[in-house]
Amino acid sequence: MQAATYILLYIDPENSKTDWTTILSAIATFASSLTAVIALFYTRYQIQSHEKHNRLMATPHLSGWTYTDSTENEYKFTIVNAGIGPAIIKKIDVILDGIFLEGTSFEKIQTAASTIIPDISIIELEMFSEEELLPAHRVYTVLRASSPSRSPEAVLVMLQDRMDILIEYQSLYGEQRKFLASNN
Repeated sequence: MQAATYILLYIDPENSKTDWTTILSAIATFASSLTAVIALFYTRYQIQSHEKHNRLMATPHLSGWTYTDSTENEYKFTIVNAGIGPAIIKKIDVILDGIFLEGTSFEKIQTAASTIIPDISIIELEMFSEEELLPAHRVYTVLRASSPSRSPEAVLVMLQDRMDILIEYQSLYGEQRKFLASNN
């Protein structure tokens, strides 16, 4: 609990021989008005700082990671929400040779991968859908695959050369963002 200190100035206007009461009253009025204005600006600054902090605490950031494992002969591409807040997925586009694919996000990835590498063996395929909420730090293995006729590095190059993934998402505050997995 904080202790409050008050200064009380009392001047009896009847016994005052000079016009000090008017001067002191004007000074006190000005000082209290100035204090109120400073408090108002400081309060506004604090509110803006708090709102900025809240926005930063709800900011998502999608990031893609590519892995190749020569010992297991596997290629893997993951997407993680590396931000602090959740991401609301608005649109998912998979682009193959400049053409936007149709279907669910799962079907688009599967179609693009099997079109680029016909003998691809998809081990794991995990993809979120539009209007889904991605929690912070959640990792999605978008594609884990191997090819009996190609090294994981060759699979990586072939997929990156011909396929792009564009994801439009937003924060809880409605701030629009885009993620593009592309080699172009």
